[in-house]
Amino acid sequence: MDLPMQAFKQRVKRDFSSAAHHYHRKASWQKSVAENLLKRFNPYIAAPVLDIGCGTGFIAEKQKPLHSVTQIDIAPEMCRQASHFGPVAAMDMEALALKSATFRTVTSSLALQWSLEIDKTCGGVFRVLQPGGYFIFATLANPTLSELREVVGSEKMHPFLEVEEMEHALKRAGFKDIELQVHKERREYADFRMLLQDIKNVGATHKNGRVRGLLGKARFERKAATYKERFASEGGVYATWEVVYGIARKS
Repeated sequence: MDLPMQAFKQRVKRDFSSAAHHYHRKASWQKSVAENLLKRFNPYIAAPVLDIGCGTGFIAEKQKPLHSVTQIDIAPEMCRQASHFGPVAAMDMEALALKSATFRTVTSSLALQWSLEIDKTCGGVFRVLQPGGYFIFATLANPTLSELREVVGSEKMHPFLEVEEMEHALKRAGFKDIELQVHKERREYADFRMLLQDIKNVGATHKNGRVRGLLGKARFERKAATYKERFASEGGVYATWEVVYGIARKS
């Protein structure tokens, strides 16, 4: 049975707060996605900027000194780390406690996949944007981690939206000029354990928690062996990630 929504959010908050002290140093792939996002849509970024799901402040760090960035994240310890790069508040992306029409740009990198109510998130972003402002984001879409789903079962995985579902949510919120660029990445890991450790950092675990914890030790070892048999690579094992880079305008 899935955790109730508030319990799920508490787990997200706890897990990311626990990882905050080393996240900025170790999350190299997350940094590269944020950098790619800014490069793709740099001409559309204008202050004031809001960064949703800021983590330890990757985007605010990259935007200094060009733009001052207001940051929010659900995890208090992430906020503590991000405070080195600009103002920050602990806040749920599905309940933005911010004034309407405040920001020219809203950014978000590898956070939207945590949203269980994407309509609320997109609606909140639309509300806090000024007319003519842009929502610029990177997130994960189905079939991200299709290999893992095949081995452990979809019911043990955090759900990813289809690209079309993201587009529909943006349209329902009122956005125009929506552009979604899909980039498929095949990443390699030393073994099954390292894969699970990595995906935990970007919100790809089961709603009830860690995949490994649900499997039990003996079953985990069997699944690890199956994964290596089916999806071996020169470096160990591989997994596919579908990164969606998006931009949408508030008319």
